[in-house]
Amino acid sequence: MSQPPAPPPPPPGPYGPPPQGPYGPPPGQGGPPPGQGGPPPGADPYGPPPQGYGQGYGQGYGQGTGVRPDPGPGTDVVSVLGLVLAFLLAPVGLVLSIVGVARTRDGRRRGRGLAIAGIVVSVVLSLVAAGIVVAVVAFGAWWERVVTPGLDDPAFIEELEQLEEGLSVPSPGASGPAGLDELTEQLEDLLPSDAPVDPATALPLGGTAEVGEFEVTVTGVDLDATDVLVAQGNGEPDGQYVVVTAEVTNTSADAQSVYFGLNTAYQAASGTEYDEFTCDASFEGQAVALADVEPGASTPVSWCLDVPEAEVGGGVVVIGATFDLTGDASAVWAEQ
Repeated sequence: MSQPPAPPPPPPGPYGPPPQGPYGPPPGQGGPPPGQGGPPPGADPYGPPPQGYGQGYGQGYGQGTGVRPDPGPGTDVVSVLGLVLAFLLAPVGLVLSIVGVARTRDGRRRGRGLAIAGIVVSVVLSLVAAGIVVAVVAFGAWWERVVTPGLDDPAFIEELEQLEEGLSVPSPGASGPAGLDELTEQLEDLLPSDAPVDPATALPLGGTAEVGEFEVTVTGVDLDATDVLVAQGNGEPDGQYVVVTAEVTNTSADAQSVYFGLNTAYQAASGTEYDEFTCDASFEGQAVALADVEPGASTPVSWCLDVPEAEVGGGVVVIGATFDLTGDASAVWAEQ
């Protein structure tokens, strides 16, 4: 029995054959028959992906989301605290800074520079604080040794009582500035006046007098010491340098400084006094006056005075005790 004839192929469409896809014609339509010219069995029928697509994607992803970069060692907290406390509490800051240096030695922590700065600041501030404490203690010791005995001295207490008795209450109605003026006048009447001292009543050079807790012997008065002091490196005086030299003996039971125990002045014929604070010159005898003199010991002392040239001549040298309100504890020497 014969097969019927195959139907004729369909006529082509108006748009031509369908285009082939990117992966070749479908099976059975064009292309080699199975087993001839195609990919081997088991291979990907679509071929490998485009070159660089998988690699670029995989590498970029791995680099962007892999292990985070190492931020490095952190700053040591102890070193930071050491530097901060160095300004507030130097001893504690010093200890913490030393610990901070030890903790940052291996480089596993940062902040070694902060720790070193804390040590420097702590040491400097500690030395400053120690200097202040020493100065305060020394001043307190000097006050107890020099000032307190003078304040407790019966003669000084008697002078204060006499001063208090001499002052009276301002008259009724004299209040405010008027009352103050009245008290000032009373005080000026009680205190020693600046009236010139008669040189004829003064001690001669080489004479000795008890002044406060010292025995003073004026040995010389140089009325024109300007050239000598300027040659030693001092500046020019406002007037004229006058130098008073003396031999001073400490008659008290305690060591004390002549500079703080006595004051020296040149009283001109006009009655004006020029004390050692008018002179800015420095010399060897001045350093001796600053040193303490032991009980019963003697020392040569020099005082410098800056006196106007017109006031030099015809005056006297006045040496008094520092804590003397009435002027009784003083002595006067002639200039020649």
